[in-house]
Amino acid sequence: MKDSDQNQLLSLKEYTQAGFDSNSDHTQFRQADVDQDGALSFKEFQTLKYHNLSPASVFDRFDTNLDGELDSDEITLNAGSWQKQLVKYIFPGFDTDNNHSLSLTEFLHTPLSNPLGSWYNIRKDLDGNDLLDFSEYLTESSPSCLSLQAHFFSNFDLNDDKYLSAEEYFFTSNLNSRKQFDLADKNNDGALDETEYLATLKPEHQKVGQRDFRLYDQNSDQRMEFDEYRGTPAVPLAQRQIPDPVIDRVRQQLSTFPKADQNNDSQLSIEELKAAFPELADQHNNKPVARDDLQRLLDIAYGVRTLDGQLLREPSGRVVNWMLFTHLDTDHSGQLSAGELKPQFKQDQQLTKFFQQADQNKDQQISLKEWKTTDLCWIDPVYYFKRIDKDGNARLTAAELASDTGFHRELAPYLIPAFDGNGDGVLSLYEYRDTPITNPLVQWHVQRKDLDHDGMLSAAEFDWKQGLVARTLIQDYFHRLDQDRNQRLDQREFLLQLNLIKAPREIVFKNLDKNNDQYLSFEEIFVATKRLINSKDTIKYEKIMSNVDNVFNQLDLDHNSQLNLKEFQQDQALAVLPPYSYNTRSFNRIKSNLPISRTESSKLATESNFTLWVTLILNILLVSLVFYYLLKVKLRK
Repeated sequence: MKDSDQNQLLSLKEYTQAGFDSNSDHTQFRQADVDQDGALSFKEFQTLKYHNLSPASVFDRFDTNLDGELDSDEITLNAGSWQKQLVKYIFPGFDTDNNHSLSLTEFLHTPLSNPLGSWYNIRKDLDGNDLLDFSEYLTESSPSCLSLQAHFFSNFDLNDDKYLSAEEYFFTSNLNSRKQFDLADKNNDGALDETEYLATLKPEHQKVGQRDFRLYDQNSDQRMEFDEYRGTPAVPLAQRQIPDPVIDRVRQQLSTFPKADQNNDSQLSIEELKAAFPELADQHNNKPVARDDLQRLLDIAYGVRTLDGQLLREPSGRVVNWMLFTHLDTDHSGQLSAGELKPQFKQDQQLTKFFQQADQNKDQQISLKEWKTTDLCWIDPVYYFKRIDKDGNARLTAAELASDTGFHRELAPYLIPAFDGNGDGVLSLYEYRDTPITNPLVQWHVQRKDLDHDGMLSAAEFDWKQGLVARTLIQDYFHRLDQDRNQRLDQREFLLQLNLIKAPREIVFKNLDKNNDQYLSFEEIFVATKRLINSKDTIKYEKIMSNVDNVFNQLDLDHNSQLNLKEFQQDQALAVLPPYSYNTRSFNRIKSNLPISRTESSKLATESNFTLWVTLILNILLVSLVFYYLLKVKLRK
């Protein structure tokens, strides 16, 4: 009941405010009020038709097209006026199979089917962080309602961050960050200049504040608007919002829906989907695709969500390390066991403690939802950016990227050419967040294999074969990395595992020519072998180096201690490349099966003639001795 004053009676005012009995004479109320005291007891309320709610009957009434499913339009059209504000948040939280409609089972889990509390009252953000935690969401304290409200809260909490944002639920907020911004805006022009922003900081934070002002001034207009201010450290992390280039690309693609919908029927046929979004068509059934369907597909294809709809990004800028989760999930079960997590911890005690904290349902497995409650799950691109930005100018140079450890160093040569959107030779925070480093969906740092041995990567070779997850993002990255627009990536554009033996010799030459002088020195050639052998094994190391040096000198026809492309294209050049160069047996075999140079051929011919004459002379001497012996024996007789 809508007993707002908690007196165990429903007054006429409370009754009408709840939306019951809209007739001006309130006939039903008067009929139920048996004792004529102007209020309804619970016993009297039970005589009304509203008391015995049948969720199945409500479902049937809402299901106007009789397909056994309720879409958002059907619920919105048939729900009571007091329910409509809640209806738009039902999807996708209670749509567990993500088919954009509710079955009867799904409908029974919604607040619409469980009128046990004041589900439709507007909550208030009491701590001013522009979010609702569970205590702020809670309206009913009875034990029977607590677990039900926890269930509702969990379904509304789409990103599983233990808070409800304005996109997930409706509430009022004091917006403390807005108040702080308005107080700092001394000239009331709707934006903060650097002086106004720095005035909000303590003296010891001024230098960092100068960097932050430029960092969060996304459009570089020397003015910080409120949307930009919401990304600064002045705003609590849970309330922080930073422009997201990946989300922006999803929105941009989604905006083309009207153009793709050529017959204007508010949905895309399979033919329209193939024409506008060919990379999505084979991952969808043959049913028409509504705008909400397209957003779901794009979210998955850009790595914003998993296939089951779980968010992989936060408004604050943090992203789930999906690459690590899938790497650890060796049995591909979608969950992590203690055995799979063990390599991440040096001590068993650390693993045990982590598991106890993260395994909330105690099933001895860590689901992605549970994984997201841990620090191991998240990476923070803003933190990485600030760490790499050594000079504090809120821009990343190639040298700064290369000076960092791990993925940054390996991918540094390719980032600025591909992701420097405004062409200023550096990366802003927005540009940096658009790079593979800050979107850990696959192992970007692992060299892709040149499977057809053409010395380059095709789009198919660049693909990580993950189905729909991150498919479009991977394709976008391929096209952005392809600086010469030849539909291939060479080693100047991305990490490439080149087969030095099978790849075209001119491409191998270009790959080894690190100083781009059109010649290969012995050091440039030997470095490929050097990486693969143990230099501490001095005898073997020197023997291998000597073998390679001998072949190098044979290839060097003009004796200038370096090889040009023509010299490198000789068949014998295979012997200076791994694996032949460091495997003695393979080295000798490849040398014996290859044509030799004219100089070596002449030398071998001379040696062969000398051997022939020596053999002939020795044979003549042997025959002479035998003849002499036989003659001597005969004379004695």
